[in-house]
Formats: sequence, structure tokens, C-alpha cells
Amino acid sequence: MVEPGMTHSLRPTTELSQRIASAYPALSKGHRQLADHVIHHPLDAATMTIEALAKACDTSVATATRFVRTLGYDHFGDFRAALGDALRIAMAPVETLSQATEQASQTPASVFCAALDRQIENLRETRSLVEGEKVARAIEMMMTARQVYVVASGASYHVASYLEDALSLYLGPRIVLVTSRGGLDRAVHFLGSVTPEDLVIGISVRRYSKFTAELLHFARERTAHLLAITDSATSPVARVCDLTLFAPSDGGHLPNSPTALFAIADALVAAIAQQQPGSAAALKALSTKLFWTFQE
Repeated sequence: MVEPGMTHSLRPTTELSQRIASAYPALSKGHRQLADHVIHHPLDAATMTIEALAKACDTSVATATRFVRTLGYDHFGDFRAALGDALRIAMAPVETLSQATEQASQTPASVFCAALDRQIENLRETRSLVEGEKVARAIEMMMTARQVYVVASGASYHVASYLEDALSLYLGPRIVLVTSRGGLDRAVHFLGSVTPEDLVIGISVRRYSKFTAELLHFARERTAHLLAITDSATSPVARVCDLTLFAPSDGGHLPNSPTALFAIADALVAAIAQQQPGSAAALKALSTKLFWTFQE
């Protein structure tokens, strides 16, 4: 049994996940409910009959059947087999974590350690989803952009703030956290000057920010390049962006966790620092300037 409250999203790089992501923009409300359930509760969906899946999504068996066919499967059995294949690789760490959680007594310390184990799994999953070509493209986009804008809200806002602060040492005033400049109206005004030479980075995980998605759509209309950092191929920010880096955000007792988001931000900073000419000198200058503010 999986710990109550835990979710294990379908890996965004699997064929089934990509099929759902590709079809998602054109899906009906009922089909989207089914898609969301499969993406975010794949372990449950893999063991359900079509009747049970339809009931869990408050829709009909006929709607579930049409959903399966929309994804390119002739029968529900074919769909469930594809879901099983997609889960097989991910099942081992999930089972290990679940068993460890079940065996632990529910003391504050055991809950604390289980939460740390969950974040370790998020980080392992994030590492396994890294595609070298995509990372290289993301770094190139950030290095060559005239201006790099970052948009995020909620828990993701703190990750965006960290990214802006850390990258400012290497990119200078070229990186700006737009959503620190006020509400939606102010952010839209700020993004009004974006050009095709600019990059907008959107950071959002479940529960996805409508605010962030709207800003990305606004930037898309102005043909800016878009980079998403999110947890699912069907997330609103992934669907609008040119390139996506994935960070699983399973939070257990919270709607989401920013641990993997922070790890991706930190990895981007490390890669930019390695590529940017003069980065060592910039870091040395900053350390020298702040020398007397440190305490051993």
C-alpha cells in the first residue's frame, strides 16, 4: 500500500504521458478529468477497471472509452497495459519507499525521516529525467537571450527569487523576476517590451498557477522564447513553452514540494557559471567585497 496522501505522477517522458500531453489541449472537460487522474494517480489508475476509473473521475464509461481511443488505443486493456509499462521502471523506488514508511512507527522522528526520504526520491526522479540535449538548449537560451525574465507565484516564487539572485552574479541585470514587480497588471506591463530575442522562464507545479500561465501566454503572443520548469507534461506551463525541464513535486502532507525545483535552479546556476566567461573573477570580486560580513 502507498502511504495515504502520497502521489506518484506518471513520468513525463513516457510515451503514454506524451500522448496525453499532445492530446490535452483539445480534450473535453470529462476527458481532461480522466487525463489528470491518470497523470497524477497512475498507481491507482493501473489497477482500476474502466468502470472504476470513470466513477473516480465522475464521468461515464462511454466517456472513458472515447478518452482511451482519443489517445490511440483500441481497447481499455491496451491502454492499461501501456500504463503498466510506463510505471514498471518507476515502481521499484516507490515500493521501497512505501514499505519503509509502513514499517516505521508514526513518531515525529519517523514522519520527519519519511518526508526526507520522499524528497530524496523526488531528486532521484529529477536526475533520471534529465536529457542532455534539452539541458544544453536551456543553457544556450539563457546565455544568448537579450533579457531573461522569470515568472512564478506561490511556493514556486521562492525558487524564482533564488534563481534571479544567484544568476545575477553571472548574467547581471539581464535576469529579472517579473512577478516581484507587483500583480498581474504590473507584470503584463513589464513584459510588454519582450522581443523574440528574449527568454521567459515559467516555474509552476501542482496546483498550477493561473497567474503564471497567463503571463507565459502573453509572452508567447510576443514571440519570446519560453522555458518551463514544472512537474508534468500536461501542466499549463509545459503546454505553452518551447522547452521543459521536469521536477517532480510530490509533497506528501503538502500540495507540492519545491525541493526538486530548487535543485534544478541550483544546477542551472552551476552550468551557467561554468559557461560564462569571467565567472570566477565575478565570484572572487563578490567574495572580496563581502569579506568582512562573513563569520567563521
